[in-house]
Amino acid sequence: MSDTANLMRELPLAVNCRYQSTLNIDIEDGLTNGSSGLVRKLHFRTDAPIPSIVWLEFDSKEIGAIARRKYSQYFTQDIKETWTPVFAAKRTFTVGRAHTPVSRMQFPLTPSSAKTIHKCQGDTLKELAVHMGTRKNDHSHYVAFSRVTNMDGLHILEFNEMKISVNDKVTDEMHRLRSASTIKLCYTPMYNVDSSKFKIVFHNTRSLHHHYEQLHHDHNLKSADVIAICESRLKTSEADETYAIGDYDIHRNDQKDVSDTRRPPHGLVTYIHNNIAVSHSNHYSTQNFETSLFNIHTNTMAVKILVMYRAPGSSRTSFMHKFREICGEVITINNMPLVILGDFNLDVLKEKSTVEQMELASSCKQIVQGSTTTYGTTLDLVFTNCPTANVWNVASAHSDHNVIFCTF
Repeated sequence: MSDTANLMRELPLAVNCRYQSTLNIDIEDGLTNGSSGLVRKLHFRTDAPIPSIVWLEFDSKEIGAIARRKYSQYFTQDIKETWTPVFAAKRTFTVGRAHTPVSRMQFPLTPSSAKTIHKCQGDTLKELAVHMGTRKNDHSHYVAFSRVTNMDGLHILEFNEMKISVNDKVTDEMHRLRSASTIKLCYTPMYNVDSSKFKIVFHNTRSLHHHYEQLHHDHNLKSADVIAICESRLKTSEADETYAIGDYDIHRNDQKDVSDTRRPPHGLVTYIHNNIAVSHSNHYSTQNFETSLFNIHTNTMAVKILVMYRAPGSSRTSFMHKFREICGEVITINNMPLVILGDFNLDVLKEKSTVEQMELASSCKQIVQGSTTTYGTTLDLVFTNCPTANVWNVASAHSDHNVIFCTF
């Protein structure tokens, strides 16, 4: 159709069959060459033998949203709000040796229930039947088989391994990328830390119910022995299984002084690997301050971990009073190493005296360096009396707080 301005001479139209656009009707509106959908209705406004409007339901509801608003006057009760009107387009092209100009008026559509592999590039489909044909083209199998969102939706007809071809230049380039051009990370992932180290992750995840899937599938975070989350915002009525992570025991400190009809503003959740023994745990929670304390034992060490959260705008005096009280109780339990980590909503650069008081009360040193939020503030802190402790932080993909990593 390139010789005829991408307009077919004859266009067979059938309701509930798949078609794709052959022109860039409106790029901003997603009505681009190749956008695909199902024809839902042929609208005949007069007694003419051809329709005046073809109504398409595109694969994405975002496609055609502007056009649906623009032509809202054409919508009737039998036309759904997700259908987009497509009108005939006029294009001029030349034919023959004399380059005679010809104008054609046609709907910018073509049937697309079956397409060549080349034409499928960029498509994302739920179901697909693939026939590789008789030609052997480099990497065409990858283009064809990777169009579906799930392997269950891929149906291969007359599969023949001999039709699969890989270009030697691609093989060489992939080897070069994996060997000489590997990306050098700016930090050490938890999964690369020596297995003899005890590893803790702390993160203000800004609502665990929104970001549980990211956490659940994050290999880096799940390489830690302990994963501590603040601002979890879980309801007490929600089951532990909803937020379970394999090989970890979940310890929740949900905020209880709010109605269960809405989510609380904060809350703590601590995941502890199930090969680690917890000999003691204690939780404390108010509207302004939360703590979760754990006495943890491994085959090689024992440590006290105190996870904390202080609500923004809460009284600094009340916070310091409770902090001293809790630290006094924790320190007198026994001589185990202590790690205190949390979001204290105290910027180290502006609250140096308060941080120094916390160090004095806990007999620990605050070891986080650099900002821990996208706003350049250092609110997420780690206090510890372990001389071998190491800490670093990395930007989060879904929160304005960085992820804090701690090992010792």
